[in-house]
Amino acid sequence: MNFRNFLILKFKISICSMKILNCQLSLNIVFCLSILWSCGESEQDLINVERAKKDAELVSKYGCDSYEDCLSKFDFEGARAFSALYGADEFDIVKAESQYWLRQKDYKRSLSVIDEYQTDEQFSEFDKLQAELRYNTVSAIIDDYIEERNFIKAKEYALKLDDTESKEGYNRSEYGQHNDEKLSPFSSQQDDMLRKIEKAEKLLSK
Repeated sequence: MNFRNFLILKFKISICSMKILNCQLSLNIVFCLSILWSCGESEQDLINVERAKKDAELVSKYGCDSYEDCLSKFDFEGARAFSALYGADEFDIVKAESQYWLRQKDYKRSLSVIDEYQTDEQFSEFDKLQAELRYNTVSAIIDDYIEERNFIKAKEYALKLDDTESKEGYNRSEYGQHNDEKLSPFSSQQDDMLRKIEKAEKLLSK
């Protein structure tokens, strides 16, 4: 849609607003419904035009044409911009960016991406996903240091893990509600990793 048609559409919206005001003073239900239906279409057209305009601006700015395209090019800022425009879940971006920096061995940045993630969701499922992602990322970092025989750095990262929650993000009381502690006793994230490092250190030091 060119600029002239865009202005025409905005004019139609303003006319609709006046018609709706007149409709409120009218007792003709059929007339009112027809006005609301036609104006609703015009407003949706305007929303679509505005979104298409912003989409084009993002394509020009970031050089990728969609959320998925930006992710494939490791342009996480662009992916977030498309995510904000279309209401996509940002957690997929967090996972992709964290893993990208992990592969680059920028461990601090990999973890900061996870730690800075915020959501408006009010239930704890997202906290569990975030905790699990953080645990798996630290575990991968520790694996790298174990491979290098750098057990001191491995332990430093183990101590960054929570010492009150399991790897699934459950505290001790929650853990018993989801697991049979006779078969699988509670173990904190930190304890899991320290045992892993201790075992590797003994085996590799022989």
